[in-house]
Amino acid sequence: MVPKPAGGRFERWQGAASPRLQFGIPARTDIFERRIRTAIDPMSWSTEQTHQMVEHFWQSRAVRCPDDNGPLRLKLRKLSGGDYGLWAECLFCGKSKELRRADDPRRNQFRSWTLWEMERLIQLGLEKEDVSCPVCGTRIEKRPVAKGTGPLLIRCFRCGNSNQWRQVASLTMPGGTTLPGPDG
Repeated sequence: MVPKPAGGRFERWQGAASPRLQFGIPARTDIFERRIRTAIDPMSWSTEQTHQMVEHFWQSRAVRCPDDNGPLRLKLRKLSGGDYGLWAECLFCGKSKELRRADDPRRNQFRSWTLWEMERLIQLGLEKEDVSCPVCGTRIEKRPVAKGTGPLLIRCFRCGNSNQWRQVASLTMPGGTTLPGPDG
């Protein structure tokens, strides 16, 4: 058995040579050891910490581990029906968790877009590069759709809104008058 350096499991960050490298074992083994440690020790981040991580992700896409401030490997999977799965894994301590819309701290504030908001988002989406969701403030995803179905597909993966599932009729009435928006 090889004695552990004084630095413990973080000896490589302190400049000491790792015993694994002395015996020719690839550094990739660290990843597998972290996964085994995480599976054996299921302690993960607290609810408050996961809420903080979700909020930081949707604001800036830059998230650090709340325990050791290490970098997180993040992978966003956009699921059918508008939900998402955000896989987060700390590269230092090995903790990992999949976060879903149910883990979002603002989920109680989510609501459907109004027809007026949808029409306005489509209009802004055609004019501007970045458009924010009126419900959660996250940047919406937009892309052109097939001819005849509408000018733009808009989606917010954080709150789950989209014009994909609702037919948006133009809010302009015959004769050139416009339906009132939320203010009037």
